[in-house]
Amino acid sequence: ENHLSFEPKVIHASMAHNESQRNIDQLANIESFKRTSEGLDMLTQSHQRLVNSLSQRSTRAIQNQLVKSSGQENAFVEASTAQQSINNFSKGFSKSSTNFH
Repeated sequence: ENHLSFEPKVIHASMAHNESQRNIDQLANIESFKRTSEGLDMLTQSHQRLVNSLSQRSTRAIQNQLVKSSGQENAFVEASTAQQSINNFSKGFSKSSTNFH
């Protein structure tokens, strides 16, 4: 009979222990989640800075490339114009030399 009277107390103590263990686990999970969340925030900010930096670099690189290719294009247009002038002159010259003969 004595054994039976202790049993509810033991069960209650065991349940209380389990409950407190669950609370401890939950708190640990919350702390872990907070740390993970903070870590993710830092990672996100770092990623954003990296993206911005790369974006600025690539924009500058593209602008530089455009300036270069614009210069090349101008040079190409000038060369084409010069070539056209030479061709026109040659045509004119061959016509006039044909007429001369």
